[in-house]
Amino acid sequence: GKPPAIKSWNGTAWGTLGSIPGTLTAWVRTFHNYNGDLLVGVESAPVSGAYRWDGASWQAMGHLDGPVRRFAEAEEGLLALGPFNTAGGIAAEGVARWNGVDWEPFHTQPGSDFNGEVFNYEVYQNKLVIGGLFYAEYSNDLGHRLALKESSGWVPFPFEFPHNSSGSIQVLS
Repeated sequence: GKPPAIKSWNGTAWGTLGSIPGTLTAWVRTFHNYNGDLLVGVESAPVSGAYRWDGASWQAMGHLDGPVRRFAEAEEGLLALGPFNTAGGIAAEGVARWNGVDWEPFHTQPGSDFNGEVFNYEVYQNKLVIGGLFYAEYSNDLGHRLALKESSGWVPFPFEFPHNSSGSIQVLS
């Protein structure tokens, strides 16, 4: 079959804005405007990850082994958030930073991987907060469903859900 296309509205009618290469089925999870470029986070079979529209076609943007649920622009640069395990071939549990060529792990201290899925972010009191369905390495007590980025690294958000509770943080605003 033909790969699914991304549709665009020109103000009058729907048109096709290309299709994601190598996909059989695809779900666009997020769109993001980054420095004038249109980015999409895609969950697809068999290829998932981030793609950039070059004006004519969608180009894979680095190497992630899973979908991007959200893009975030923070003080540290462009971040990808999602249920992926590697970025640029290196362990990067759920948060990766774009270095201009490829994605790289966004670790700020040893053991700061998030086990599970990072869904969303918000800037709270000028600091990056991420939420999802994850737990962090308890040796560093990095949080459960919410984590806050301090200059020293990820720390638990001042309020966090009990570790035995169910559910996830889908939206932060």
